[in-house]
Amino acid sequence: MAKAAHKLPIFAKRHYKRLAQVVQGVVLSHDELSECALSELVSIRRGIAGEFAAMLGRDNPRFDRERFIAACAPGANVRARTANIKAQNGQLPSNQWRA
Repeated sequence: MAKAAHKLPIFAKRHYKRLAQVVQGVVLSHDELSECALSELVSIRRGIAGEFAAMLGRDNPRFDRERFIAACAPGANVRARTANIKAQNGQLPSNQWRA
């Protein structure tokens, strides 16, 4: 019997949700918090979200990169059917990525 050419994605929706929650929870220690560190935290979160999105996109061609990255923003409703934050020109509004 021949094997199917299509392989199933390794990750499921529940994994996407949990990964987005992990990115939302990325914080710096109290000692590291400063005005400069807060902007670095935003950059770190965006970078982590982007790396996860790239990996998940390779795993599943139907993966919605913009929706996932929107769900990674602090305060986003990860469980919503559609992300509450709309991507604008491939980037999220900066106020959604506050530390």
